[in-house]
Amino acid sequence: MKHITLPLLLTVCSMMAPGSSSAANRSKAHTNKTVTESGVYIFPRTEAPENIEMFSATAYTTGLHQLQTLSGHELFLFNDTIRNMAVNPTGINIAVVHDKKNKAQIDIINTVNGTKGAKGFKYNAKELGRPVSSCYLDDGRMLAIATDKVIYLFETKQYTIAGKIENPGLTPRYMVGSPNGYYLAAVEGDKVNVYNLETRALRKAFQFDDPVNDIAFSPNNTDFGILTADGLLALYNTRSFEIRKMIDNLGQGEAFAFNFDGKYVAVVTGPDQIQVVNLVRDSERDYFDISVGDFKDLTFLYDANRNTLMAAIEGPAVTVRRMPGLEPFYSKLIAEEVDKKMDEWLKMMPGESMEE
Repeated sequence: MKHITLPLLLTVCSMMAPGSSSAANRSKAHTNKTVTESGVYIFPRTEAPENIEMFSATAYTTGLHQLQTLSGHELFLFNDTIRNMAVNPTGINIAVVHDKKNKAQIDIINTVNGTKGAKGFKYNAKELGRPVSSCYLDDGRMLAIATDKVIYLFETKQYTIAGKIENPGLTPRYMVGSPNGYYLAAVEGDKVNVYNLETRALRKAFQFDDPVNDIAFSPNNTDFGILTADGLLALYNTRSFEIRKMIDNLGQGEAFAFNFDGKYVAVVTGPDQIQVVNLVRDSERDYFDISVGDFKDLTFLYDANRNTLMAAIEGPAVTVRRMPGLEPFYSKLIAEEVDKKMDEWLKMMPGESMEE
């Protein structure tokens, strides 16, 4: 176990008046990054961010009103309060739930030009119900939008309703989909429901003694993680949804993310610490501490050379750290190679050798 203490850069930035979006505002909102002596990249914000979501080698953040890129460019400025953000896996757009005086709406923001709207998309809140959260599914081919009574499933070519999950049993404040497109998971308070997307039926319901702060599927779809406020991360096998592993001593358990091969998780354990846990040997942990600041959310990114980075909301900024200590999941790589060879062997004609 090792502790790394990191400085936090506090930046005072002028707030922009809420209004609209576009390139003029985005150029004004851009802030220069700084690099600390320990090699941490710091990207200040004009508004303190609350949530961060990744797309490949970049990430997007939301504050109360602003949707921003990793570098601090303002992508869109809402004149009401942002409640939820969902990044399309294709990277082309972001769905944002926002409301003012309890009148909620969902809009899709183009990540290329920062404009509002997508071809064919028009959500009628009076007809369908007040949106509370959303998430993209199945490599961006579907968008789930939740109300307090129904979860609608929109196909994203023409944005028509392709299906719905009725009487979901909770009002989802947050939703995630499994990478293979099999499942949709939703959270409200101390409850988590997992739905089968093919049958639109409830697959598994969980209820805990403490509030659920975060959920995620592992990149290879084998695990489903639930992080509760008592500092416990429970990992469930996605075949049976039986418990596979429990990891404790995670502080307040505020947020977590799997790394790209699923061997590690990074957990915001409190406002002043992040733990990075080896899931193969969970006693092996690295600690990232700050003396002043406020860790809120995090995600993993790739750089141009496919090296792993960790991006975290840290007070009024987003910090990015290189993570060279994350060793590859060798047993998984070997298993995948064996499966590949077996597939090749099964396709061979009788009497044919691997060399042929």
